[in-house]
Amino acid sequence: KSCDVGTVRLQEAGLMRLCSVLLLLLCCTLCSAFAIPNPFPMLRINKATASPPTSKPLAPLKGGGHAAIQGKTAMAAENEPNHWGDKEENQNGEAMAFFNSERIPAALITGAALSVLFAFPIKHGEAYALGFTKRLYITLCTSAFIHELIAVFASSLAIAALLQKKHNPFGRSPAQMLLRECPLYFMAVRAHFLTGVLCFAGALSIRMYAEYHVGCTRFARAMLCLLAAACCYMVSLFNTSLVHFDNLGHLWWRYIQTIVKEIGIRKPGPIGLVTIALVGFASCETIYLLFVMGQLALGERTGGPLPK
Repeated sequence: KSCDVGTVRLQEAGLMRLCSVLLLLLCCTLCSAFAIPNPFPMLRINKATASPPTSKPLAPLKGGGHAAIQGKTAMAAENEPNHWGDKEENQNGEAMAFFNSERIPAALITGAALSVLFAFPIKHGEAYALGFTKRLYITLCTSAFIHELIAVFASSLAIAALLQKKHNPFGRSPAQMLLRECPLYFMAVRAHFLTGVLCFAGALSIRMYAEYHVGCTRFARAMLCLLAAACCYMVSLFNTSLVHFDNLGHLWWRYIQTIVKEIGIRKPGPIGLVTIALVGFASCETIYLLFVMGQLALGERTGGPLPK
């Protein structure tokens, strides 16, 4: 009951502080995602010293898997620094182990996001500030659930594709083989998994601040800063693990490019067109709703006229 009282008594001044901290968190995360370089030079691709591609012919994966990785990503995959010798080995086992290792924690976060999705319900007649906070919380929880669900689904599809053995399993490393044969699944798992974790942490930070802001303001700020530091540190560690990409933002850019190439190769049918339309409609509606609720909350706090 004390938590419910603290939630109801959330003040507009607390909302402004929350929005400021969230904006700072977003800026720090974006800086970490786009600006932090890879601190390990030996893991970066050097075109001058990279070993040339082998002359062994590659068997493309049916369905356009090999065609989808044309361009700079294919060059990076083929020109990967060779620290393990010139011998190419069968990477199927390591590739399936990678997808299994990503699928299990993604499934756990999917269940956790679903369990807390309805824990902060919207009530009729509540203050605009509290309504804005709840809607932002639900948006982040839903985003975390969707990202992790896509990561689980893409991992399962990748394992099924590898078990069909219609590709060339040989490569100098598992990542080089995956980027050559099934780049869409590989980049989908990596991009959606971390993005879902960040959305889940953001939703927890909003709920924690809303619950403990009244009566425990310093404690709420300290926990919010701790979660922000954890998010930035996770993005930094993720960037250091990338070999064929500069950072998380670069990974997302290559992933979107691969999706566009797949659409051009396979010509999306009705389901694909409906998916694109629904994603666009949901994004526009959510952004518009949060913008309007933010204006209402600010007008309520300052006592100015409310937008129509």
